Amino acid sequence: MHWLRIDRYFIQDNNKTTIVNIPVMCQHCFHAPCESVCPVSATTHSTDGINQMVYNRCIGTRFCANACPYKTRVYNWYDYTGTDPIPRNNRYADERWARAFRNITNPDVTVRSRGVMEKCTLCYQRSFDKKKEDKTTTACQEACPHQAIEFGSIAMLISSHNSLFELLGETNTRPAILYKTKRFEKHT
Repeated sequence: MHWLRIDRYFIQDNNKTTIVNIPVMCQHCFHAPCESVCPVSATTHSTDGINQMVYNRCIGTRFCANACPYKTRVYNWYDYTGTDPIPRNNRYADERWARAFRNITNPDVTVRSRGVMEKCTLCYQRSFDKKKEDKTTTACQEACPHQAIEFGSIAMLISSHNSLFELLGETNTRPAILYKTKRFEKHT
């Protein structure tokens, strides 16, 4: 299950093509179109301003995926709870069982059943243990080799970077995710 995708863009400048990669995850919009279309209110806003999912309430209509202009919601086709606990007659079964077991036993992440919508949570579960600390590191921030992903208050990010832009700003969703750039202007 992937909650972050990398979009690749080709920018043509003076007969030179530059490739720009942009990580796209749930934008945690202040005016999130996915929240208003959910018939069971499985998508809501937390007090921290995070667009959150109540997985046990989701009935998998996929209305939220159709309403999201960023196309960052993913339908869960996997059934982690239906994994055979005693693999037999398969030389790869031990490896597959170990992988499935890791997916269903992380105590910090809710086990989602098949047929629900999923999305980036900004690693909300990591912040429970670190509420008193100033910084919580997300999984994508840890994994990024170029330190291109930063988290913090929007005011702090705006003051520390020259050029920030939001994806699809014309949709007026007011995303909480901003993208920094040093060399390129926003192309539409």
